[in-house]
Amino acid sequence: ERLIIARLNDGYSEDDLKMAALGIASCPWNQGQNPDRKIYDSVELCYRNADKVDMFIREGENAIAREKRQIAEKRAMDEASLRNSTVGEVYKENRGALLKLVGK
Repeated sequence: ERLIIARLNDGYSEDDLKMAALGIASCPWNQGQNPDRKIYDSVELCYRNADKVDMFIREGENAIAREKRQIAEKRAMDEASLRNSTVGEVYKENRGALLKLVGK
């Protein structure tokens, strides 16, 4: 609690601190993909100082960007598959219904 209040007093918003929390939770290194296979995701580490908060905010933003890219790539692949499996007007008529079937 003391560290969170300190970072709020440094000028970080609640959204900034939430993004830092997402970042530390999304960072492979901090989640055990390191030589020691140890998880480093404590509140103390995340909010230790402004440098750590900034680093984990960037990690959170990168995680969101990766997820958006993956969603866009999957959608493009689904649409390409749909386009290749139907022809002409059939594609146009059935696109919406077929995308609903694949969860888009």
